[in-house]
Amino acid sequence: MDPKHLRFDWTRRPGLKWGLLYVLLTVLLLAVYWPSLRGGFIWDDHDNITGNASIRSFDGLGKIWGQPGATMNYYPLFYTSFWLDHQMWQGRPLPYRLQNLLLQAACALLLMILLEQLRVPGALWAGLLFAVHPICVESVAWITERKNLLSLLFYLASALSYVRFAGLGNEPSDARMQRKGAYLAALGFFVLALLSKTMVVTLPAALMVLLWWKRRLGDRLLWLSLVPFFCLSALAAEVTIWMESHQLGARGEDYEFGWIGHLIIAGKVVWFYLFKTLWPGEQMFMYPRWQIVEDPWNLVWPLSFGLLLLGCLLACKKIGRGVFVALALYAGTLFPVMWFFGGYMIRFSFVGDHLCYQALPALFALAGAALAQLPGPGLARTVPLLLVGIFSWLSFHVAGEFLSDESVWRDTLEKNDASWIAHHNLAGILRARGEISQARFHYRTAVIYNPKLAEAYGNLGSMAAEEGHLGRAKSQYLLGLRSNWPNGKIQYNLGNLYLQEGKPQMALIHFRNAVEIDPSFAAGHAGLAYALTQAGDRASAIGPYLRAIQLSPKTPAYYRNLAVVFWETRQHPQTRAVLEEGLRQIPGEPTLRDMLGRLPAATHQPR
Repeated sequence: MDPKHLRFDWTRRPGLKWGLLYVLLTVLLLAVYWPSLRGGFIWDDHDNITGNASIRSFDGLGKIWGQPGATMNYYPLFYTSFWLDHQMWQGRPLPYRLQNLLLQAACALLLMILLEQLRVPGALWAGLLFAVHPICVESVAWITERKNLLSLLFYLASALSYVRFAGLGNEPSDARMQRKGAYLAALGFFVLALLSKTMVVTLPAALMVLLWWKRRLGDRLLWLSLVPFFCLSALAAEVTIWMESHQLGARGEDYEFGWIGHLIIAGKVVWFYLFKTLWPGEQMFMYPRWQIVEDPWNLVWPLSFGLLLLGCLLACKKIGRGVFVALALYAGTLFPVMWFFGGYMIRFSFVGDHLCYQALPALFALAGAALAQLPGPGLARTVPLLLVGIFSWLSFHVAGEFLSDESVWRDTLEKNDASWIAHHNLAGILRARGEISQARFHYRTAVIYNPKLAEAYGNLGSMAAEEGHLGRAKSQYLLGLRSNWPNGKIQYNLGNLYLQEGKPQMALIHFRNAVEIDPSFAAGHAGLAYALTQAGDRASAIGPYLRAIQLSPKTPAYYRNLAVVFWETRQHPQTRAVLEEGLRQIPGEPTLRDMLGRLPAATHQPR
């Protein structure tokens, strides 16, 4: 029998081929990420998942979609996935981590399919290298970075649909209805990608590059088809820039650079990620923040990459258009994290492994094509497999660092001792554990590296206050106020200090500052109300107490104190109403139940 007849023709069963590849990718990633699967939530996982009220209630789903500001960023599809997870898993981290792993396998598979459609050689190796590369670990092992995985998944799906619509791949859509369906799918997937993370706003420009590559840029229909994509990108970018500035506070001198400074940052960013991908050395959660010196010599960073692109463009006749296309897609996708429009992350570092995730497929496509050109079948298989093995081994070790807050921050400090955010966050962990002297050391180290870190001064002050050193506490709070970073909690703590010193008028100033800085600060409103009562203005305290209850309806002290104010101002029906509302919100609360039980006798008046 001819051995050729025993071979399976995968071209007739592409679904089976891709299905088996997905299973194999999943098994491989399970092995690579095994050390991280027993880990918990880290850093802003607590803000996005465990401490996010919007994902813990059924009405929170409406806030996720209809109330920008209810979550850290307006990425409603991303937060909806966490909302669904909370309903099923109730805060157990393992299912979240497994889902990230499955999404990474899906992204790698879609990259293979897209590259095969575009007739790029080495599509299999490109997808495999992308799946296991250490620079992707942060996006997979850090649960919050699911937004990277979701956005790239829909980004690739949109690009694949558009390739079919435009007839750029192996399966051109000749029928009109097929083309229409492919176009609507591309647009729909792009919307889903934007709703997951707006890093993908560069997709329309990427599709234009693909049209140029395939010599279809002169097609007027294809030009017009991209107009809705660009409009959606502009809208999403505007929303994100506003949210970063107003919701996360990404404004001020830490985020401002001259035009030369911005060009230097852009050049360093693009070279940093390129070198980190080619030579994945020491990975760290928080890289050192560069000192940007507006020296014309530092323009060598953007100019050198610009010359590289220009050289590849001029050499297209000799080496083809592919190299230029890959590098242009890589750099273009990085544009949102070149920080021309600011961004909260700049406060800590200009670079991070998770920030380049969406730009990586272009580099791996280029790497896969280069590996496919190796001479001889033996070398063409051995070198890629060796790289997959090396990257898997490196990722296995990096994944083991993403177990807990403490493991992440200690690993960061081993590699970057000047990371003030690592010192500050590790101090908080140690303080909660009762290791006060070590916590104080790390808080003090944090303000050495960042003298404007109001949070650290505030924590040093509150620690001193807990130990009874009110003078030292006050001096730390005042240092925090001089940091030019508005901090409502420091104002609140200063207000409490002045109350302890018997100075309610001074306390009122700081409590008012606290709620002005953060109108959603429930304790600030309650502190203001209490200071008003101490200053003898009980009637004015009612409004702040009501606001505190509105913001934090499960805090019994607010109902108790407001009831006392109503009683002392002879508003007895309101006293009862407040206590009854408190028991409705916190059934069985003993203090409120006792106060309500004593009301009838106290308010009884003989006829």
